[in-house]
Amino acid sequence: MSFHVTACHRMSQPVHVCMCSVSTQDTTLGSDYPSGRKETMAVMPNVYGAEPRSLEFPTSFYQQFCIILGRLFLQKRRNKTALWLQIIHHVFSGMIIGTIFWDIGNNASRPFENFKFCLCVAVFMMYTYVMSPILILPMEMKILRRENFNRWYGVKAFYLARTFSTVPLTLSLCMLFNTIVYTMSNQPMEVSRFVWFCSATTVLALVSEGMGILIGVIFNCTNGAVVGPSVMAPLLMLSYLGMGYGVKTLPFQVILMKFSFLRLALVSIVTTLYYHDRTPLMCLDLDDTHPYCHYKDPTILVRDLGMSGESTLYNLVGLCGYLVLFRVAAYFAMKFRLTRQLRNHIISYVHKIIKQR
Repeated sequence: MSFHVTACHRMSQPVHVCMCSVSTQDTTLGSDYPSGRKETMAVMPNVYGAEPRSLEFPTSFYQQFCIILGRLFLQKRRNKTALWLQIIHHVFSGMIIGTIFWDIGNNASRPFENFKFCLCVAVFMMYTYVMSPILILPMEMKILRRENFNRWYGVKAFYLARTFSTVPLTLSLCMLFNTIVYTMSNQPMEVSRFVWFCSATTVLALVSEGMGILIGVIFNCTNGAVVGPSVMAPLLMLSYLGMGYGVKTLPFQVILMKFSFLRLALVSIVTTLYYHDRTPLMCLDLDDTHPYCHYKDPTILVRDLGMSGESTLYNLVGLCGYLVLFRVAAYFAMKFRLTRQLRNHIISYVHKIIKQR
């Protein structure tokens, strides 16, 4: 094609003659294309300008889910560095917390130290499982956008596979951490109480991960690293709101505290350790100068913390509600990021509303 264009310039032929010459040469070259090129072009679907919902995937939803789930498990198994870092992080942090709050679980002379232990465990679970998706998901979104555009799999299959791929490791690491801190702090050695304790902390970890996924889908790594702690700070402040108020907590404070899933988890942990027929605590520091032990009855501490009348089960149900809320919101946020047409429709609707006003 370049030869004919050069020749046209040399012979000073009209432009339309040159164009005809080039077009004729292109057609001639087209007949010399390899047969494999023609076959590839024949089987390629015409996706330009097509509706996203009109394009079918080559595999079913179940096959997509199984393949993606297997791929994610394989990636986790091969990434041994990240796996060992998580294990060391949970073991080391558990030993630090257990050392700080050593043998305080049954000491009535230091009741608020045990409350700090509960708060420390809850904060650890929240921060640990919020930050990981915030830093990882923006990179995964780039891969997801490319593979979803090529119609390899759908967003729903990827999202469900990613959700289920983190559950086994989260359960194992939470159980490891809970065992360390529970035994070192000398909490009541009762199977049912330990199960409730692990349930509250594990659900908190899953809720925090859901919030991290939501933030990671919406923001990039830089902005997400700022937004994440900024969101968690008010949740932390609301978690111990009402401490020291006793039964005089104001109604609007109760409503505010329910907006913090960390508060629900903290109440679940405290009521697990101090309710459910807890035996009287031991007053280990009694002497002639301190002959009275005020918090020997565990329900008195719960009352002074502003948690009197709370139910462990109801707060766990509330945590599960936040779990569903964050996961569903993250799914729709992911679809919104990948669907330009939906975004354009929303922008056009907003523009129409503003224009009418």
